Amino acid sequence: MDQDIAKRARAHLIRLELFRELLARMYRESIVQYEFSVRLALLFGSVLKVRQAGLSVKVLAEQMCVEEIVTIGRTIVEVVVNAAYLQYAEDIEIDRYLQFDKEFISRQNEFLQLQSGTRPVPGIVQKLKANALRVSMKIMPKDDDPRWSTQSIAQRAAFADKVSESPIMALLVKTLHARGHSASHGTFQSMTPFISALETMVVAETDDRFDELAEALFGVNLSLMTLCLYLNNFLNLDLDEAIHHAARASADDRGSHIH
Repeated sequence: MDQDIAKRARAHLIRLELFRELLARMYRESIVQYEFSVRLALLFGSVLKVRQAGLSVKVLAEQMCVEEIVTIGRTIVEVVVNAAYLQYAEDIEIDRYLQFDKEFISRQNEFLQLQSGTRPVPGIVQKLKANALRVSMKIMPKDDDPRWSTQSIAQRAAFADKVSESPIMALLVKTLHARGHSASHGTFQSMTPFISALETMVVAETDDRFDELAEALFGVNLSLMTLCLYLNNFLNLDLDEAIHHAARASADDRGSHIH
């Protein structure tokens, strides 16, 4: 086993935890400063979702589940881009986003009916639910349309970058989203390590495999860093040094240095 490659993987895991802690700090410092809107609820919810995804990546890394990490990485890219895009998009895009999951909307209606007259729904959730239900179902995409937005993810990223004057989202899509296609859709490329393991039923932990793991973790960290950079700018947090520290952490670092 190439110790340098294993060390690279450890370094990425340390950075991952530092970025997760930094996102938690950004959340705590911002959540009390802003009057809630649906857009901000989606933004802060996205922060929590990305932190949770980062935790699952840590668990998968321990088992060398490279393809699964790449798949989650692709999802994180979409969550990050959508979170930024929805801060600036037209109201109709917000409505499409909230109304997209038809089954969820149906269950949500049932939930609201069951809750009516029993106990109050927390204010933030109540506002979000009310907004999700206020628009006619006629704005919904057709049943055979897999999209919620009129814009592709590349276009949403470019739009967010243009408004925020920070070209980071488009780069994220170009470098990571397409790369995650194979793992997400189970193409032959993503099946190769497992076909090679037919005799033993175990994917060999070779140097190449550790290299793939390090690359997958790098992609996840790039997404988390992008979200941190965006939040730092959008919420005026002045945490440039903390972001820089998380990005440069090495395998020799132990524990958190985010204060």
